[in-house]
Amino acid sequence: MELRHLTTLHEPTPLGIDPGCAPYFGWQLHSETLNTRQIACRLQVCAPDGAVLWDTGRQETGQAAFVPYRGPALCPRTRYTWTVTAWDNHGGTAAAASWFETALAPADWQATWMRTPRAYTQRHKGFGTQPPATLFRRAFTLQTAPQTARLYLTCLGVYRLTVNGQRPDDREFAPEHTSYRKTLCYQTYDVTGLLRAGENVLGIEVGDGWYCCPQTQPPIDGLQPDHTVLFQLEVTGADGRRVIVSDGALHCREGEVRASDLFDGESQDLRLATPGWDAPGFDAGAWAPGRAVDPPLPPDALCPEVGGPVRPVCTLPAVRVYRSPKDEWIVDFGQVVTGRARVTADLPAGAALTLEHFEATEPDGSYHNSVQSAMGVAEQKDTFISDGAAHTYEAKFTFHGFRYVRVTGLDAPDPAQFTAVVLASDKADAGTFACSDERLNRLYENTRWSQRGNTLSIPTDCPQREKAGWTGDIALYARTMLLNEDATSFLTRWLHSLACDQRGNGSVPFTVPDTSIYYYSGLQMGKQTGCGGPVCSAGWGDAAIAVPWAMYEITGNTEILKVQYASMKGWVDYILDRCKVHAPGSTLPDEVEETLWDTGFQFGEWLIPSTASDPPEKIGETMAKSSSYTAPIFGWRCCDLMAQAAAVLGREADAAFYQKKAAAMKKAIAVALIDSETGRMRVERQGAYVLMLAFDLVPAALRDRFGDRLAELIHQNGDRLDTGFLGTPWLLDALCESGHRDLAWTLLFQEKSPAWLAQVKAGATTIWESWEMYDAEGHPKNESFNHYAFGCVDDWMFRTIAGLDQTGAGYRHLVIAPQPDKRLTWAERRFFTEQGEAAVHWRRENGVFTLTATVPCNADAEIRLPDGSRHTVGSGTYTYTVREG
Repeated sequence: MELRHLTTLHEPTPLGIDPGCAPYFGWQLHSETLNTRQIACRLQVCAPDGAVLWDTGRQETGQAAFVPYRGPALCPRTRYTWTVTAWDNHGGTAAAASWFETALAPADWQATWMRTPRAYTQRHKGFGTQPPATLFRRAFTLQTAPQTARLYLTCLGVYRLTVNGQRPDDREFAPEHTSYRKTLCYQTYDVTGLLRAGENVLGIEVGDGWYCCPQTQPPIDGLQPDHTVLFQLEVTGADGRRVIVSDGALHCREGEVRASDLFDGESQDLRLATPGWDAPGFDAGAWAPGRAVDPPLPPDALCPEVGGPVRPVCTLPAVRVYRSPKDEWIVDFGQVVTGRARVTADLPAGAALTLEHFEATEPDGSYHNSVQSAMGVAEQKDTFISDGAAHTYEAKFTFHGFRYVRVTGLDAPDPAQFTAVVLASDKADAGTFACSDERLNRLYENTRWSQRGNTLSIPTDCPQREKAGWTGDIALYARTMLLNEDATSFLTRWLHSLACDQRGNGSVPFTVPDTSIYYYSGLQMGKQTGCGGPVCSAGWGDAAIAVPWAMYEITGNTEILKVQYASMKGWVDYILDRCKVHAPGSTLPDEVEETLWDTGFQFGEWLIPSTASDPPEKIGETMAKSSSYTAPIFGWRCCDLMAQAAAVLGREADAAFYQKKAAAMKKAIAVALIDSETGRMRVERQGAYVLMLAFDLVPAALRDRFGDRLAELIHQNGDRLDTGFLGTPWLLDALCESGHRDLAWTLLFQEKSPAWLAQVKAGATTIWESWEMYDAEGHPKNESFNHYAFGCVDDWMFRTIAGLDQTGAGYRHLVIAPQPDKRLTWAERRFFTEQGEAAVHWRRENGVFTLTATVPCNADAEIRLPDGSRHTVGSGTYTYTVREG
């Protein structure tokens, strides 16, 4: 036996964690011996001098993930080592060691916030209207080469760091998008190897980013955002300790980035570049000093970054370059991505190169900008003016959603000149899936590409039009995200912003981080619906509960439930408070009305295909009709999940309270939503039946009737779905659980829109926002070609086609039970659980079904085969062969 994959806060050797937090630890057992599980463990955490800070002693437990630290308070700016020893059930013992390092405590900051000295410039929508990026330069001298050096850095805007002219890593868009009113990340860098005896220079180039962009500015009264930095460099050498901070010795000037906006794009003039500005020996005598400003937020709002940075996760070469009928040069990368184009070109001085990014072409292959943002058209354009030398051109402070680029300024461009740089928050791959149907494989790949494209710093709805942390999208998709990537740290950071942005009454913003555009629209909607203050909708604010619960379900992470408990409770208490408000004109009994969420602003089921062509003036009616069932049902679901979360944490009083409330809500839903005379839903929509069936809200006597009615509605629609945003994630499960498994397969394989494979057939390379994204003539709609929400079908495919599922939480007790359609001849799924890799591969050939399953150490599995036989096994790899039929 050996121990692998040691993590602290779910990250290997994290540099710069919050010293005020109690970290948790994890490890995995690996052994060739069958049925291996941990029976005991011991953790020791040691200080830099080797002194044991915390020793658990031998603990009789099988827990090897999310093991919380219970020792003395950690010191800031300190590297700790930790060792775990584990004993298995075969008498084996193994030990392994790792480390983590703490960052600054709030009181440790000695630096001054330093702002660009130029006069404040109000940001406006439109390409090229923003002020130039700012170059911040801090020179200093060291007497000796450092033994250790740590740089702690953040800014208002987004920055790129160099140390003596070298970037310490390839991160982009630091310090990340957070709830700027209450929390701002800072990064910790080990710059020991980049510093030297003599003169040294820190170079920090700052662009607008989210903080300064008019479409993403935080709702802060009197906000005057501009480029501002805060850093502290701590160096230890043979001559002692030295601290260099942002202060009056910082100098500034404008750079070659003349304007940059996250939506409209970036303009660079390389004739204005300053070579060597960030390296020793440069004369910065003409540069202006930075301007000291009051702290924009309290010191305890500065928090060390959790999770991986945004970085280039891959690159794609151009597939082809062609000239459209409109005489445009179009570059096609063959895949819708999030990022930007990189172009190598040799242009004369003063020549302009323009790159316009877009997702879909007109029917004739020409340029089409489909990006209608909250503030108008987003241009997604980058321009570069040459200084006469050959360059590789790439924007710095913007990103785009695109497959195509319209190029102006190059004669006969060559595909070899172009590369698509794909940007995303760095996350480890957690799983794979493949089967015998290439259409389903493409659907799976489309989901992975949409997930990759919508996890840039925060979970977004789309990477081109809104770039916003819409709560509804991730509330529905979090399970699938965690089944595809290790998103624990990524979601942990985002949930912290959610808790920061949550209002005093428990309401959750439409988007997290909260931004002015959506904050004020929520305020207006609150006034219109009599709620008072900004509001949120059922299914959207549910992210406060649904996301941490999904994290617990997939990984067994109880720590996130503890951290987010107050936020979760706040949202449910808001729902219960809203239930007390009676709907106007309601004839329901008071005891029903007071446990039913049926008032206030609601988005409803959203994006129901049959309502997609409704005129704008009918949207409100459509929302109201579907919200008559979505609000009560999702209100109940949040209360039910809250009761379960409280029970997991041993909060018995809360568990009993919310369980009682959920039971009352369930009874009220049956009374309010089901017509007692017909035994049908009062609103006859597929989504209404799906949610009632999937959440077990149907009285037992009516369950078969509900399943049959759902099937009937689907048949009436030509065996096609007509579920929207909130209904689709549970559609196939509702059919399977109500005796209509064959119809679930019919929907999955359906190629006539609305359908998943209709998108694949139409050439989609990502998941679309709407089921249909082209009109009858083939013109693209002005919506997003890159939304991951409907990609949650992956979850069903993993559990049903591959057959990899679980009982309980954290994938410690696996259920391996493929239930494939006859049209499939093989499938395989790998998933890296907290215990290690679980895998399933099955194949059917000549009436023989062969299944190979891998169960990681510290887990067990029930394997169910098509002949009805069942096998309970521990860790190891097993192969079974049975005859079908």
